[in-house]
Order: sequence, then structure tokens, then C-alpha cells
Amino acid sequence: MPRFALVLALLAPLLFGTAFSQATVSGRVTEVRIEGTTNYADIVRTMITTRVGTPAEGLDLEAERSRIYSLGTFESVSLSLQPQAGGALLVIRVVENPRIGEVELEGVTDLDQATLLRSLASAHLLEAGRVYNTIRATEAVATLRQAYRQAGYPFEVGVDLFTERAPELAESSDSVPLRIIYRVDESAVVDRVVYSGNTVMSNEELDALFKGVIDGDAFELQLYGQTIQAVGQEYSRRGFRSSGVDVAATQLTNGVLNVRIKELTIASIDTTALGIDPSRLTIQPGDLFNFDVLLADVKRLARGRSSDIQLDAGLSASGGVRVSFRVGAPETAGPVREIRFEGNTVLSDAELQRALNLEIGDTFTSVVAQEDFNLIIRAYQAAGYRMLTSPDFSYDDGVYIQRITELRSAEYRVVYDGEPGATQDHVVTRYLPPVGEVINDERIVSGLINVARLGVLDVVSYQLDPTDTHGEALVSVIVRKRSTGVLRPSAQYATDTGVSASLSYSEKNFLGLAHSVGAEVNLSNTDIGLMFGGRLSYDIPWLYIETGDFKEVPTSISASLFSIVANNTPLTANGQTSILHPGFADIDDNYVRVGEYTTRSTGFGVTVGRPIAPNTSVTFGINAVHSDHKLEPAGVACEVEGGKITNGDACFLPDSVAIDYLPTSGLSAFTSVRVGYDGRDSAEFPTEGLAAYGTVGVGFGNDFLDPTTSDRRTYVYEQVTFGVRAYVQLADLMPEEISDEKHVFAVKLDAGHQFGGLYPISKRFLVGRTSDVATQIRGYQR
Repeated sequence: MPRFALVLALLAPLLFGTAFSQATVSGRVTEVRIEGTTNYADIVRTMITTRVGTPAEGLDLEAERSRIYSLGTFESVSLSLQPQAGGALLVIRVVENPRIGEVELEGVTDLDQATLLRSLASAHLLEAGRVYNTIRATEAVATLRQAYRQAGYPFEVGVDLFTERAPELAESSDSVPLRIIYRVDESAVVDRVVYSGNTVMSNEELDALFKGVIDGDAFELQLYGQTIQAVGQEYSRRGFRSSGVDVAATQLTNGVLNVRIKELTIASIDTTALGIDPSRLTIQPGDLFNFDVLLADVKRLARGRSSDIQLDAGLSASGGVRVSFRVGAPETAGPVREIRFEGNTVLSDAELQRALNLEIGDTFTSVVAQEDFNLIIRAYQAAGYRMLTSPDFSYDDGVYIQRITELRSAEYRVVYDGEPGATQDHVVTRYLPPVGEVINDERIVSGLINVARLGVLDVVSYQLDPTDTHGEALVSVIVRKRSTGVLRPSAQYATDTGVSASLSYSEKNFLGLAHSVGAEVNLSNTDIGLMFGGRLSYDIPWLYIETGDFKEVPTSISASLFSIVANNTPLTANGQTSILHPGFADIDDNYVRVGEYTTRSTGFGVTVGRPIAPNTSVTFGINAVHSDHKLEPAGVACEVEGGKITNGDACFLPDSVAIDYLPTSGLSAFTSVRVGYDGRDSAEFPTEGLAAYGTVGVGFGNDFLDPTTSDRRTYVYEQVTFGVRAYVQLADLMPEEISDEKHVFAVKLDAGHQFGGLYPISKRFLVGRTSDVATQIRGYQR
């Protein structure tokens, strides 16, 4: 009891003091003062319920504090009532949240980050410089998820919000801003796909289209979108326009992709304008909406009429299709006696006429003519060409005219994504179709693939931008700069060749022209001393000059100068590196190594090539080399014991004997003409197509000794080679067993023959360990 009295005595001043301060503040509020903010003062005044004139007694300060906190703008809030002359003063003290230093998105790959950041800034005021608002930052999570749903994601992506201080972004030490981080998880796994609502396409047919989605390791938005588009195209091909995957209703849950198919049905048909009963139509309310069937009915009902029959099809509130027919003014239709096309240059009249629905003898209707125009667009797209999609057709006195406006390139523009590079624009544009031609996407893509193969730029994409001229577009090619220069020093030690070092430099984009320049200096420590070597090379993939047709036909030139050293090369006797030591009995122990030699090869090479027909090119080449062979001193002398050599595996013939086996120094050259055809779908990994080549060459030289007289003599030989490579997809050969297009069966055949008299063995064909593709055999090493 005494202890309780002591505690009560200590707490009494605090309890009764507080009650007293509340009790002594009476009257009405005469002023509301806000401290700690100026930007949000007016908003705070509107959020609280206390106004000037409000009785001070009974104010719920905690409730007012909660209302201010609900703004999400303040780090701390305190309220107090203070007496003042004539009434009470309400003081609100706030501390604003830190300002935003930056907003980051982590894990975002499928959507454009810049667009998402602009959305967060406009919808939630989340951008650098603004006061951080916890409410808006939390609401932005739902905005990001909604953006993914609108982009086509069939599931709710994971989005987590994090904040951290960012002192490196602070302008002063007094205020350290916040970094707002949204971490997005785009990943999901598709284990299986189930369908609902489909009657036109079977589950098996849909499985074939969704196979890539099912077989993928993880969900891919691009592949998923392409699959949805393919389903819609298949429905349209069968006449069921606007039917297909209901993206909004399709969900991916726990690895199961529930695909909802939406097949439109006809809600009503109005044939009042035609003066016939709807029952005369092939299609009736409740049936699936098939536009092709309706078009056939329009063609049938139009026969004998002079007024244009028009068709309207729109969605009703219930999701069905309302079909209504209208009749145009008199003499707006009639029999088609002639069909004309205007403006077409890349597709012939015959090609376009085969695509039309309306034929000579049919009755013209604008509905079918509109569909004909769409079919013309598809014909252009199938051929890779672009045209304007605004319909332009007419009918006058039996003449049915379709007017085509082909889209032509007005100019090419190279745009860098990021830091500009030094590559000249014509390095890109010369591979594209000539300016003024009808835009062909296949040719543009093929040209950009050739640009990418140069290795001087990364090709990102291309886009068509409008111009002031009708029927023309600006083609913008978007590229990224690449690092093209390489300096490579190296040094090595090998037990067979000793110590060597080299310094090389290569540049694939010399002067911004995509020319390749290479220089290399070598140092070798051989048994006959230090020897220097080197190489210079210059490659031009396209000699782009004003002379002749060089700007139209890509002519390539390569040239090289070299003086290279190869040391510790084994000498051979009749193709063998070991031989019986002279003066010893013919037993295995007395066979020793012939010797080793060093060769300096000095010469040049030039290659010129250009296309002569589609997928066909011709190449002329010449190489000339002067070879200087020097015998290396015997590294290990032979040791003899009891008339036998004891170290035959390591010792060499005496120099006076080994020199007889040294190859003959001298000049050799080879010139050739090669014609090649490449109709494969890819040079890197072909899956189908054919490639073939044929080469005729002449070699000559004087690095040869006559086997009879041992005198130096010149020689000439002729070489003929040809080969073919064929590729076929196994899915084409066995469609029921194999569906993967990456499984390819390939065969190759190479043959050749050399004509001539005596010439060095080294000039003969070499099968196996060789860089020549014609004589390569995998696994065979000679």
C-alpha cells in the first residue's frame, strides 16, 4: 500500500497537469497555424475539420492527426492547442517526407521503362525533385501491374516497392533524397494450356499454335502475343472475323494457362432495306458470325439490282453482332463488265485479279469491293511490299476500278540509339533498296542482315515515318555503336616452338567505311636466332566508288602482305620423320629423327569478288609466296653404345646429312577463279536450301628439284574442284514424328582433280587436318 501511494504521488502532477492544460484552453479556435510546410499548408487546412470558430472544448486532435497523415506526404505530424487572447490557437507541426532523388525499375524487360516512368510521374507525381508520397508510391504498384495486363500479360506480375537513401544524389548534406525502387518479377512458367469457348478450332489445332508457348522454359510475352495473333488470323482465314483469344479473360494461374476463346455470334439481322425476309440469308441469328458467308449472300442478293447493297456489322451491348443491310442510291451498282487496276507497279493486273472476290459478270457492291481492297493489301504484304491502306475504288458504267497507292521510300536515315558512332551513313544505306522504290520489308531486312554481318554496328530495328508527300515514307534505321578496334599483345612458351611474342592491331571500321585493317608483328626465338615476322592486311567489303557500276554492285577486295616465320618444323624422308642413321645396322634402335628447320614465307595475296546473279558470286584470287628454308642445328646428338644408338627417339641426323632433306626454297603461286551459289536460308545455321561452288586454278613455282637430275626446275599444275551442300528439315521428311524445325539433315559432296607433271608433294590435295572446307572431314586427322 505505501508503494502504490508513492507511484500515485509521482504520476499525479503529470495527470492533473495535462487535464489542466486541456481544461484551461477554452473558447473558440481563433487561429490555425501550420508549421513545417508551405507547399501543402492549404491542403492540410482542407483535410482537417477544425476551422476558425470551432469550439476548442472536445476537439479530437488524434483524429485530426490521422487525417493529415492520410495525405502520405509527411514523415511526422503533431498538434497542440494553446491559449491566446480571445480564444484558442491550434498549432500543427509537420515534417515533410524526403524529396525523391530518382525512380528506378528493376526487372523490367518486356515493357519500355521510359514509358512506365512517365506514367508514374504523370499519374502519381513520382519523379525526381518531388516530395515522396507514401500513398501514391503504394498506388503506383497497381498502375505497374495494370500496365502489364494492358500489354497482354495473362497474369499479375509481382511488384515490390523499396526505398533507400541516396546520398550520392544530394545537393547538400542537409537533405538526402530517396531512391524509389520498384522490383518487378516478369517470370512465370506455363506447364500446360487448357481452352474454353472454342467450337471452330479443335483443342488439337490450338495446341499446334500454342506449342511454342508450352515448350518454352518460361513465359515470353512476344511469343505469347504472336500466338494470339496467329489464332486470330486462323479464325479470320476461316471467315470468323474478330473471333479469337479473349485476352482479358485469359489467365495464367499456377502454371496453367486458361485460354478463353471468344467466338462472336449474330444477335440480330435487319434486311428491311432489301425488302426480303432474313430467312433468305444463309446465316441466321444465333449462328457464329462468319463474314465470308455474309459476303457470299451479298453477292447473291445483289444480282439484278442497280442500287449498291451495303452491310453494317457492329457489336451489341451483349457482345453479339448486329447485322443490318442498307441500299444505296439508284444506279450505284450494276454488272461488272471490266476490271481495272491503277497505280500498281510491283504486282501485275493478273496477280491482283486472282485475289479479288468480284469477277466479271458479278454485280458490283461496295461491301465486296472493300473486301477486295483488303485482299489486295494482303497480296502486297505476302510479296513483302507496302501500300497505303485507305480504300480507293469506284464503279462507273460497268467498269470496276481499284486504285492502289504504293508506299515508296523518300529517304533513308540512320539514327543512333545512344552515343553516335563514326560509321558513315552510306555504309548502311547502300545495302538497302534504292530510294524511290516501293518499300519491301523482306529486302530491307535482308539488307540490314548484311549490315549486321559487317560487325561495325548493332542493328536495332527500322521504322517508317510519314513525309509531306502522299505515298512516300522516310525509312529510319536505328543502330547502336560498336567497339571495332582491338589491340592484342601476347607472349607464349611452347615446348616444341620455344618462346614467341606478338603485337597485333585490327580495326573493322577504318575511316567509318567498314574497311578492315590489320597489322601484326611477331618475334620468335628459334634455334638459328631471333627472327621477326609480320603481316599487313586491308579488306574492303564493298568498293563504293563512282566508277562504273561499283555503287550498284557490291565488289569486295582483300589484300595482304606478309613475312611470317615457322620454326621447329620436322624434316621428313619419304613422308616419315624418322630414318635409319647412315652407317648403322637396320634395326629399330638405329632409327633417328631427320631434323628440324625454320621457314620464312614472304608474299602477298589479293582477292576480288562480286555477285553475277541472284545468290551467285564469282571470286578471283592470287597468292604468291617466296619460301626460304633454313636447317636448324641438331638439338641432340646421337649416343652410341655397343654399335647401337641409345637415344634414337630424341637425337637427329648430323647436319651434313639432314640438309639433303631440306625442302627447296623458292617461289610458288596459285591463281584461281571460283563461282559460288548460296540459296540457303541462313549462312550461320542453315535449315534448308542448297549451296554449291566450282573452282578452277593454276599453280606454278620453282621451289622444286627434278627427282632425276636434282636440278631446280619450274612446274605448273592445274586444279579443278567442285562441291555441293544440301539441307532439309527433318520435319518436312517426317512431319508426324518430328515437328522441331531445328532438326536438319545435311549432306555434302566435294570432288576435285589436279593436272600436271611433276610438282611438289606439298601442292597436292590434303584431306583431313586442313582449313579448306572442301577437304575437311570431321574426325579425320591424317
